[in-house]
Amino acid sequence: MQKVAITGFGFMGGMHAQIYNALPNSELVGIVDTNADKAKANLQKLGLSVPVFSSIQELIKNVAVDIIDVCLPTDLHKAAALEAVAAGKHLFCEKPLSLNAADGLAIVEAAEKAGVMM
Repeated sequence: MQKVAITGFGFMGGMHAQIYNALPNSELVGIVDTNADKAKANLQKLGLSVPVFSSIQELIKNVAVDIIDVCLPTDLHKAAALEAVAAGKHLFCEKPLSLNAADGLAIVEAAEKAGVMM
């Protein structure tokens, strides 16, 4: 069972949450979003109940997680992705990975160095 958390719980984060909820070998264990009230309301609309955290660091301190799914606006992907892989978490990142090749390469190299999948 893979424990998954989503960072960024807008439209696409909600879509991903529904998919993880339907997959037999995944468990949604947390959401990271700076607007906790809105994230909690969206979870309730989807019939899901998982904790909401304000940062990736807070998530990692409080729940066991294997994969962090980045569903933030593209300009925020690099920072979140680097934070996830630095913590040794596997990465799923909504497309596009980055706004430029240098940032995309930095994410890929960091994941390779950390030995995590992306």
